[in-house]
Amino acid sequence: MPNEASGGGGVVVEVLKLRDSPSEVFECLKRILAEASKSGVKELTFSVDVKVYGPPRGVNKVVFRAVVDEYVQGGVLREIWRFVNKYYRRASSFNKSLEYKGWESYVAREVLKLVEMGYAEVNDLQALRELVRARRKRRFWSLWAKYSNRIVVKPIPQAVRRLRSRLSKKKVYVEFRGGETLVKGLCGRRLRVRL
Repeated sequence: MPNEASGGGGVVVEVLKLRDSPSEVFECLKRILAEASKSGVKELTFSVDVKVYGPPRGVNKVVFRAVVDEYVQGGVLREIWRFVNKYYRRASSFNKSLEYKGWESYVAREVLKLVEMGYAEVNDLQALRELVRARRKRRFWSLWAKYSNRIVVKPIPQAVRRLRSRLSKKKVYVEFRGGETLVKGLCGRRLRVRL
């Protein structure tokens, strides 16, 4: 429900609690996009206020962000590692004292922590535990090749909602292509929405 126009042709959308219920967010987005498509525009950029949650104590903030913000609908372990690795490679180029934490074994261990704390779920807990147990052994790499594209990690919205939060503005770019709408900037990936 757009409630006010902002400078630069954007629209401020009432708070979308992205981590509370992705399906509700997409339903709200569909209504906004359906209204916009009727006006005949080809593309649209607007801002969305979303709740961003802080990590629980003892969990790496970037791994938490990857699981809870970027792959809110679920992502495989390799995608989560890629996001974390990209962040630390870029951050360490500015801050040389920053300890590198983009290791595959480190990310697997942090994801297991989130699962054991009840903030995330995986489709194969046994495989994740086996991966973490083997992190200092030579067989880790064969297990990583075997499981990293199979283990799907999803946040548990009810548990995440209990953590401290703040509002963050996300810019969303929308392109209308006939019956299909391409949405970029939300959930860390492109969404194709059928109106």
